[in-house]
Amino acid sequence: MAAPVELTVLPDTVFVERVATGQFLNFDLAFANPSESEAVLVSVELRVTDRGGRLVLRRTVDAHGLRPGIETIPDRVVPPSGSLLVFNPLHTFPADLDLATVTCSCTLESDEQRTTVVAEVRPVAYEQKTELVLPLRGRVFVAGGHDFLSPHRRIDPSHPLAAQLGLRANSGRYADDLSLVDEGGALFVAEGRNLDDWFGFGATVRAPGAGNVVAAVGEVRDNTFTGEGVEFPAPPGEPAASIFGNHLVLDHENGEYSVLGHLQYGSLEVESGDTVEAGQPVARLGLSGNTDFVHLHYQLQSGPDARLAEALPAAFAGIGPLEPGMIFEID
Repeated sequence: MAAPVELTVLPDTVFVERVATGQFLNFDLAFANPSESEAVLVSVELRVTDRGGRLVLRRTVDAHGLRPGIETIPDRVVPPSGSLLVFNPLHTFPADLDLATVTCSCTLESDEQRTTVVAEVRPVAYEQKTELVLPLRGRVFVAGGHDFLSPHRRIDPSHPLAAQLGLRANSGRYADDLSLVDEGGALFVAEGRNLDDWFGFGATVRAPGAGNVVAAVGEVRDNTFTGEGVEFPAPPGEPAASIFGNHLVLDHENGEYSVLGHLQYGSLEVESGDTVEAGQPVARLGLSGNTDFVHLHYQLQSGPDARLAEALPAAFAGIGPLEPGMIFEID
């Protein structure tokens, strides 16, 4: 009999994120296939037991129905002697559910056999150490969040491009994109073909928390808009600058690091080695790096290098965790 497919949950520590709409578990299912036959994922089942060991929830995504739920997972084949990363499709839970233990059972089929592999998750509530303030002021729009459909959530370190950049983890798992909008929710005036048409371009970016500047990149030219889209300048050699463009990394000196990305060319007001206070102006908002619209990329992570650090959930004073699509006023 062929060796069974192996299942690992990533990251090693899974955090419970509590928001107004419920509880989120943000993790991935990593499959490794040591056999010489491909294996196809046909079902994912999650069972939740509370602290008393009682089963309190059971959910399944499988091949039942005319357009079955398993088809929402586009890549389901684990190649021979290969691997596959699947973003867990069962991620949202009732607000009052006790998520003591989550058991993931995944069934796969191959020419030789049908097997079920199991992994267990014990979610924990992250105790944030840094008191964070939102780094933008004005009418702030959460243009990109970290929900199941967000590109921040859907980063596969085994993807060829990710591997080329040296990514070993998804440090942006809980990242958010913040823009400035007018009363009607517009991001820009006219057609937005000039950077100055965007309400956020040139806006003051503030330190989200006290700490030390451990990385400061400010010499990446801003992208420009053309009639056919966005024109990117020659990419810088540093991988982080290719992703974030001009950016800052702040060490909050407690195991938490903030990343502020897509800053305006030449706008940094601090440099590596500087100490900053929460709310202190540190740069202006731009259009540098891997982006086609004006926004501030923010993420909290466990180390200074975004390629290696694990993502950490972030909540902001007076707001809490951000959810995609939110619009609010910050004085």
